Amino acid sequence: MNSPRRAAADDIPAVARLLDRARKEIPLADSFTLENITLWLSRLQPPSHRVLVIAAGAEIAAATVLEEKEREAEVTYVVTSPDHQRQGHGRRLLQAAKHELSTAEILAARVQPTNEPVIALLASEGFVSDAELDERNWALPGGWRWYSWRAAG
Repeated sequence: MNSPRRAAADDIPAVARLLDRARKEIPLADSFTLENITLWLSRLQPPSHRVLVIAAGAEIAAATVLEEKEREAEVTYVVTSPDHQRQGHGRRLLQAAKHELSTAEILAARVQPTNEPVIALLASEGFVSDAELDERNWALPGGWRWYSWRAAG
């Protein structure tokens, strides 16, 4: 079982393809082309942004993009290749996100209300629907909802 790790520069094209293939399930604008995704990912820099991946051999099986802003952080994307779904990769990426973003008080994720598998995954990791995030400046068009996990303490 492969563990999450930070993406290397040579992982970025594969992560971009993974995000592009999942565009209907994630908040990714239709106008955001594969080339745009690749360029955007290549420009993300720690500590405010991180890309974590899980490799299966030479292939990227799953990836997440994280963004941290002061005491709040966002799991921007969690995507698993169709060939590698239902193997716990999403769960391991969420657990790694909590570890990577351990100073954040709130870890939030956007989800389509019809995406029951992702909602169930988030709930199993302690995320709850967050009306406060839905109502404040992070309001989302198209029915997307916010789910959040709050650090104990």
